[in-house]
Amino acid sequence: IKSRFPNGSFDLGDVPLLLGAYQFQVCYRASGDVDFLHTNLRVAVTHRLTVELQINGSLSPSRCDIGLPALALTLRTAEGYDAVYPQMIISYFPATQLIAQLYRCTSSCGTLQALSTCSDPCTTWDHVSSSSLRQSSSTPPSQSSALSTSGVVTVEVDGEGRGVLRKLSVRRSAGRFRFKFVWARDLRSHTFSREFIVTPHHLAVRGIVDGQLFQVGSRLVEVIGARVASLCDAERLFDADDVRCRGAAAISDVQVVAVDSEDEELVMLGPESAFRVSVSLLQGFGGESDAHHEPKPLSDVILGEMLSIGGTQENNHERVALMMGGLAQFSGPQRILIRRQAGRYFRLLFHLSDSSFTTKSSEYSVALATQHMLHTYTTSQPFTITPRLRLLPWAAGASAAWPSVVAAHASVHELMAEVPRIRVELVDGDGRPLMHASCTGCLVATLQVAEGEACETFGIPDTSPSCLPQEGAWSAQQGAFCEQSDNTLLDDVSLDACKQLCRDEDACQAIHYYDTAQVEDADVFFGSSCFLAQGTCVPVPSNYGATIYYKPPPAEVSRECACPSEQFGDSLLFRTLSSPQVAKDSKYVAAWDFVDGEALVADMFLKFTAGKAVKILFHMRGMPLFLESEPLLLQHPPPPPPPQQPHT
Repeated sequence: IKSRFPNGSFDLGDVPLLLGAYQFQVCYRASGDVDFLHTNLRVAVTHRLTVELQINGSLSPSRCDIGLPALALTLRTAEGYDAVYPQMIISYFPATQLIAQLYRCTSSCGTLQALSTCSDPCTTWDHVSSSSLRQSSSTPPSQSSALSTSGVVTVEVDGEGRGVLRKLSVRRSAGRFRFKFVWARDLRSHTFSREFIVTPHHLAVRGIVDGQLFQVGSRLVEVIGARVASLCDAERLFDADDVRCRGAAAISDVQVVAVDSEDEELVMLGPESAFRVSVSLLQGFGGESDAHHEPKPLSDVILGEMLSIGGTQENNHERVALMMGGLAQFSGPQRILIRRQAGRYFRLLFHLSDSSFTTKSSEYSVALATQHMLHTYTTSQPFTITPRLRLLPWAAGASAAWPSVVAAHASVHELMAEVPRIRVELVDGDGRPLMHASCTGCLVATLQVAEGEACETFGIPDTSPSCLPQEGAWSAQQGAFCEQSDNTLLDDVSLDACKQLCRDEDACQAIHYYDTAQVEDADVFFGSSCFLAQGTCVPVPSNYGATIYYKPPPAEVSRECACPSEQFGDSLLFRTLSSPQVAKDSKYVAAWDFVDGEALVADMFLKFTAGKAVKILFHMRGMPLFLESEPLLLQHPPPPPPPQQPHT
């Protein structure tokens, strides 16, 4: 600092000391001198430096065990004095360090407005242990050696006063956090980052095992009370679809756990974690496999507490459980109830509650993609919702009873009788329709008959080309004809046509055939002649070139072609019913789809045997759910009444 000494003195107070918090020794020299003269004067600079933070990317929300964006730090003077001495980067401490400390909010979040915003500001910040901060992305958390024993991470500051923190991650914890960056030289110059949210690495579900069955029950009278139950019987309340008026499948004692990348439970402190877990319902596409899940109506999933509230505004009520200590419990008042649904390959979808998440079809894929990036969702194991079956006549206004006799309802065509058309409904424990249940080929039907009749009496033959009877060869005896008085003479037909004529008559056993005119007497033969031998053929030598062709015996049809069977599930079933649609992985078993809770059973035929009584057994695939029809008597339709004579 160059200065003159007016009045023989120099005031250090006039010199802005743009320095850090150190003690300095004052030295001076005259202009032109080389060496400084050291004084005993010491100057203590007490004002602090500032630490500036720049983030290369978005810090919130972040994910446990996943690297945070790079944090760029800069040391500057606390403030500028004028245009000559603006705020300056401190560049004269090349060996200094900055310390990064992680703090977690331990005060209440209030209402979670979105995944990264709490309604209440944080009032209490606690410094977390060293196990929650890691500066490594190439080593698993349990094997990392980069943890500081003091619970901090340090960054070297270069000669330009800058340092960068990379590969930093929060581990074994989730919630609301912020960083404090401190200059290691004085431990006083510091800055805080903005608050940011760290989500769990992923979520895990407990309480549902693969393939578990849940039964659709009746209205929970013990919860909603008998008075409300009686109100549900009023059409106005049921038609309004009040949440209290339908049976549901109870999915109780389900837990959603926040875990890290090694499936270890996170260290969570309580409701201040600000996480709430929402639930919705998925089903495998078509209900026939566990692939390509699609969302089901949000209103089909309710929580137990909604029953006491009632009403029809269930979509305005959150299906959310608070995550306490890293655990969300869907039990008790928060137990999950699924109504208006039945079938296989259901899964519950759990995700961190966020106002941007929805299961509407137009927004579902985009919102789920956002959740997917954070892995803040998970699904349960697949499970089955078992309803009850009910048979109803298809025709409107018909009797609810299954017809006891086919009678005029049957159409006899080529010895096949059409089974009366019926409607099969999926209902809850009170008989209320489950109108959102749909599945492909999940209703199958088999014929129930007396033992031994399934094949011999009601077996429907296989008419595919591989099962067509193969005729044997016709044996020939040249120079002979059949001497019978009841031979049938046909003139001017080919040999093949002559054989076919014999095939068409059961009594025909052989033919003898003249392929050219052997004329001895013009009145006896003319042209090619075919004789059908009815009954047995007694061969006699021919003087006119006749040849006997013996009809081969009828071809035998294999038992599998005459009465096809297949292994279906645990049973060997014969083909006794014919339908345009068959069950998946089956060749013969008749099957139908459920659409909006009902299946329309039509175009089902069985082999007609007059006087026999049969039953139809309906079965929901993958469920212990069977329903047997009333007996069905097969008989010919009554003859039409004689036409009435006109009155004269």
